[in-house]
Amino acid sequence: MPPSCWVPEGYVVFKDRDALSGRNWTPEMERAFSPFYLVWKTDSVAASELPWPYGLVHIKLIERNRSLAGNISEGTGVMRGYHLFRRYCLSCHSINKTGGQVGPEMNWPRNITEYWTDQNIKNYIKDPGSFRYNAHMPAVKQVDDQGIDDIIRYLHYQKEHKYPE
Repeated sequence: MPPSCWVPEGYVVFKDRDALSGRNWTPEMERAFSPFYLVWKTDSVAASELPWPYGLVHIKLIERNRSLAGNISEGTGVMRGYHLFRRYCLSCHSINKTGGQVGPEMNWPRNITEYWTDQNIKNYIKDPGSFRYNAHMPAVKQVDDQGIDDIIRYLHYQKEHKYPE
């Protein structure tokens, strides 16, 4: 079974060059991944379920307001949807070409709400296997129905806020 994309708190880190060597860093790893890495905090997730650590070859800085959150008002369902999407979906899916690459882009060139109904999106989030044999996306059980509705509300918002490169 593929690792879950819903891992808590991914971090961009760098190897401490002043630290003592010999911490399982082979010369090949040093050349392949140095100096930046994408890793995950493992408090509540089994290490076997985490994606491999990734060496970063490119870092792109984009204002949050421009690509992911736009001008969303705090305290709205759209903002709650943004926070939930960011926490549970962004590690695999991207919005406006920002985010993960395991699952499909959700907004560019066409927003998912332009070709899937809200109810189908909700049902897919709850049980991807009922739509696709061998679906790599696990069912999202950490988010209740209201939270899924907020994620869908956020996706609708993004449909009007596309920012291609």
